[in-house]
Amino acid sequence: MKPIIILLSLIIFTSSASAGDTTQCNIDKFATYSKAKQDFQKEMAKLTISIDPKVESAAIVDMNAKIMLLQQQTLAVKLLLTNAPEKVQTSERLRRWLVFQSQDDKTLSKLSSKYASLTEAIAKARQRKDLPDNEKLKQVMQTKVIPSPQFRTMYDALNKKINKINRIRCQ
Repeated sequence: MKPIIILLSLIIFTSSASAGDTTQCNIDKFATYSKAKQDFQKEMAKLTISIDPKVESAAIVDMNAKIMLLQQQTLAVKLLLTNAPEKVQTSERLRRWLVFQSQDDKTLSKLSSKYASLTEAIAKARQRKDLPDNEKLKQVMQTKVIPSPQFRTMYDALNKKINKINRIRCQ
């Protein structure tokens, strides 16, 4: 009888250790994805500023807002995978992992003060109407940055990174 109990204990321990490893693997996978997108946003800001230095302040504000959103998403994935894994669609491509509802923001804000701070900062950033040269930034992005060969190169590199990260299997 003892060998059966030991065997069952070993199976249960191994299963729970694997589940923890899978969770951490998925957290790391999403963090890698987020880092690639954050790096892309930084490169976009540099490219935009090099093309039109007049929109520097708007490009920096825009970059920071997008990076905050990526940081919030990364923290949301970590918190959800740890507390409510059914809310994260890990079988999908990374950009589709979060199936978010408004109640989730409130729940996650209660779980993490950092998440609450990011949520508040993002909400404030969205309410700002006085962004410096915001319309000019949009125009420069549409007419000069996105059509540029440098953008195409950066965007292709980002897609290659994301495709590689999407191929990581956490089991």
